[in-house]
Amino acid sequence: MFFHELCSIATELTTLANSQDYLLSDMAGAMKSKFDKYWGKIEDVNTLLIIALVLDPRYKLDYVKFCFGDLFDDNKVKKMTFHIKEILIQLYDCYKGVDNISSSDQVSSSIPLENEVDVGKTHENSDFRLERLKKFKKMKEKKDFVDLKNEVERYLIEFDECIDDENFDLLNWWNVNSSKYKILSQIAKDVFAIPVSTVASESAFSTGGRVLDPFRSSLTPKMVEILVCLQNWLRSSNICLDIAPTTDEMEFYDALETEIVMNTLLDEIVVR
Repeated sequence: MFFHELCSIATELTTLANSQDYLLSDMAGAMKSKFDKYWGKIEDVNTLLIIALVLDPRYKLDYVKFCFGDLFDDNKVKKMTFHIKEILIQLYDCYKGVDNISSSDQVSSSIPLENEVDVGKTHENSDFRLERLKKFKKMKEKKDFVDLKNEVERYLIEFDECIDDENFDLLNWWNVNSSKYKILSQIAKDVFAIPVSTVASESAFSTGGRVLDPFRSSLTPKMVEILVCLQNWLRSSNICLDIAPTTDEMEFYDALETEIVMNTLLDEIVVR
């Protein structure tokens, strides 16, 4: 997951930028500006990059909160964590609407109650007691499932996978648990298929100044092609030129020289 490296680099650069060593601080500050130019601020990073980490059963939302804790104060961490969770729930609702999966299916797949009341066998001959028990059962179900009303809540509340398992196969885990998390598995499938960036890091951190700014990115493809070609021509250092004149050029130069000489003689005669 790239979010690990992203937070690690951001934390390290921030620490070095505040170093007492002026040389190290200046270097870290310059690198931090490049880092921010490429990724933007951590809080402004594409949310799907963080969602991808949440969908890793080894880390989930707790690790995101832990990473934010190294960079921000508690209030901001709380707001950002809540925002990430809300985005995931919105994705869940969107996918659920597309797949037309009823909420009853989600409740039926929830964690079963340990002490359910068997209404049918307890008071078969008492309609009043039966009705009260039904109400009690509904109240208990509502209380026990209030935090498990969808796959997102159930996924986040369940135990995490072993974080030290180096052979952990994330895609295989979602494939195995696709029946348990029907909607979340579809979200994970789409999120993990998204490339982290469409810009090569070599281009982003290059000192050649080829990073597209808002003005350049608004140019038409034809104009961009013209500018790129023109830039290559102007910056080209090894240009092979054939300086040997052709026969036509020699004749032209001779005629031009003769004409100049004749004009000079005529001017001298006129002056005399």
